[in-house]
Amino acid sequence: MIKSVLLGLCVISLGVTASAAKPERAPHLKPQSVKAADDRIDRAVNQLLVQSDVFWHAGDYESVRWCYSVITDLDPTYVEGWQNYGWLLWSGLDRDDAAMRVFMRGLKYNPNTYELYFEAGSLEYHRRRFLSAAEWLSKATARKAPFTVWHMRAHCLEYARQDQKAIALWKEIVRRFPKDDPAKLNLKRMLEGRFNRTPLLGVEEPKGNPSPRQRDPLEVTSPQQPGSI
Repeated sequence: MIKSVLLGLCVISLGVTASAAKPERAPHLKPQSVKAADDRIDRAVNQLLVQSDVFWHAGDYESVRWCYSVITDLDPTYVEGWQNYGWLLWSGLDRDDAAMRVFMRGLKYNPNTYELYFEAGSLEYHRRRFLSAAEWLSKATARKAPFTVWHMRAHCLEYARQDQKAIALWKEIVRRFPKDDPAKLNLKRMLEGRFNRTPLLGVEEPKGNPSPRQRDPLEVTSPQQPGSI
């Protein structure tokens, strides 16, 4: 049953993809033709979203992954699609590297909003690469991310033992968000020398003694540029 549904959806998506490409190859098409193609893409994306929810509740995560691979191909400007696609890969399918590649592809089409930088930072946080996470989160905070993303960035710096940078960032957060009481408490705590080295929930547990091939959790890992894949 699932295979037949997937086959049907694949045929739909391929047909819509072909029709959506026509306006680029044939600029003489009338505006109403372009709008019709956009409407067909929207309908196909909505159908795939509904079907992905069915697969999700059935525990069929691989089929959910397939749905989002088509969704993001049909509408690469749909940021939430890239978010869900990458999050599923690392949280549900244990495919961290593939998830990062998805976020990177999404950033090629959506470089000016904070969400996918935040997702990449969250993945690095999950993998205990706190300095790399802080770098990604700094890109998010440069794009109007909410104060909670600023908090996460400051915590990452603290977990990476970059205490002075964390203190400076908490000061900046208090300046930007004067009603942010948790930021004031964290700044006070760090100025008093009370440092937190234990990450909050949402990170991988250390897996024994690192082998020579494993990276240190505090290693600086520079974010890739979106166009590098």
